[in-house]
Amino acid sequence: MLTIQPQPPKSQKSGDRPISFVLTTGGSTPIFQEYKFIIRPEELMRVDPSRVTMHQTLGGDKLGWADSFGQGLPTINISGNTGWRIKYDAGDGLERMIKLKAQIDAWHEVRQERINAGMNPDDTRLLFADTLDDFAAEVIPIQFVLRRSKSRPLLAQFNISMAVIGAVDSSPFLPSPVQPNLSSVISGLLGAIGRITKFLNDVAKWIDKNILGPVRAFAELTRKIMNAVIGMIRTGVNVVARVIFTAREIAQAGMNIARSLSAILDLPSLAKQQMSKVATEFSSIFCLIRNALGITPYYDDYSSVYGASNCSSTAGGRPPSIYSDTNTFAAITPETDSTVTVSGAAQSSLAALTRTDPVLLPMSQGELLAHTNNVVAGVAI
Repeated sequence: MLTIQPQPPKSQKSGDRPISFVLTTGGSTPIFQEYKFIIRPEELMRVDPSRVTMHQTLGGDKLGWADSFGQGLPTINISGNTGWRIKYDAGDGLERMIKLKAQIDAWHEVRQERINAGMNPDDTRLLFADTLDDFAAEVIPIQFVLRRSKSRPLLAQFNISMAVIGAVDSSPFLPSPVQPNLSSVISGLLGAIGRITKFLNDVAKWIDKNILGPVRAFAELTRKIMNAVIGMIRTGVNVVARVIFTAREIAQAGMNIARSLSAILDLPSLAKQQMSKVATEFSSIFCLIRNALGITPYYDDYSSVYGASNCSSTAGGRPPSIYSDTNTFAAITPETDSTVTVSGAAQSSLAALTRTDPVLLPMSQGELLAHTNNVVAGVAI
């Protein structure tokens, strides 16, 4: 029967799964210095060898035997570039390359300083934390290679070889999940909806009522959807995935509708300005929902309903599907008590409105209004 994954796949975003070098020392004067890859390495290779010696026998049933001494020292090799543009507070690509090289050099420098001071140099540790592949290790830098190429003249490229001398728990290097400020999310949604209504009222005397009517109805639908989201947040109920996805599509469609209307040639400049503001508010709603209420979709597992291919059931393959004489999807799709229902026509119109490009591939006014009417009529909350 139909099953659903118990949890979505892990995020692979660099913000959620960073890769970094950490330099740390023990003792009374500890040093902690971290270099986080803003741009991840293009290639990463880890080799875990085994310390074994193979021996062949002279013959018989057993052809050989092995002396096993456990695991050998793993080696890690990473290569990539530090980019070109300025990102956040990390400088441009060359500055990031200089900081990366300084992080490797610091391991040698701090060890030498501790040797000169009569201290234990082994207290200085260089850690490589790869939370994307879920491991962290104490490493020794073997080689640092800087490469420049005329085919990529703006990029500083690196190749770093390391030997692993010990394992480290990787969980401390995972960033803490960021919890959205739900009160500010609510105020942001309410403020954006209020401003959309105001801007539409401001342009009422310049836009034909046959155009403005469906747009106002669409704005009212947006208000109802967002009120449902806000109600779930205030009552402490998790926002249903279907509500989030529908609200996100509604906001993106509203943004494209407003941008398309602001491109009408004979529209006065003040009206175009107000419609552009409407598009901006829809964009704000979209970003609030995506960033503050973003979720990873769950995927249904339909493997149990796959039937046999031609003759495979007679040769050890899958048996014929138990749903061969029924409406498969009606039989396996569970009923939901979602607070939002979307008709097929509304879903198609939402997809068309979210895909349209008001500049490169604009819709005609008739097509735009038809899709808008379909969404207003087909989405119920």
